[in-house]
Amino acid sequence: MVSATAVTTFCLLHGAWHDGSSWERLSQELRARGHRTVAPDLPYDDPGAGYIERTRPALQALGGVDDHMVVVGHSMGSAYASLAAVKTPGSLLVHLCPRLGPFPPPADAPEMFRAGFPFPSS
Repeated sequence: MVSATAVTTFCLLHGAWHDGSSWERLSQELRARGHRTVAPDLPYDDPGAGYIERTRPALQALGGVDDHMVVVGHSMGSAYASLAAVKTPGSLLVHLCPRLGPFPPPADAPEMFRAGFPFPSS
């Protein structure tokens, strides 16, 4: 069991169309409570980058961390968070709005977006 005063490192991995700065507000809150945060930029804009290249910034940011760890992946970052968590034994893994790959919605699924969002009809 982790004590309430234990320092935890949170590795925060952004989704597509974001960068590490998207975690700044959460990072400030966690640091104010005595925790550490890392929020590396992942190279989603490189079409030649595979899983290893896209996970590398997270693993480099976590190098030498020896306290409790929580790896958080948002959207497309969920896949890379899983890989980072596997490489950091004992870490906890959190998926926020996971986007683990393309898949067709079930036949009875509701519409994913309301009419006109995110693009208004012309």
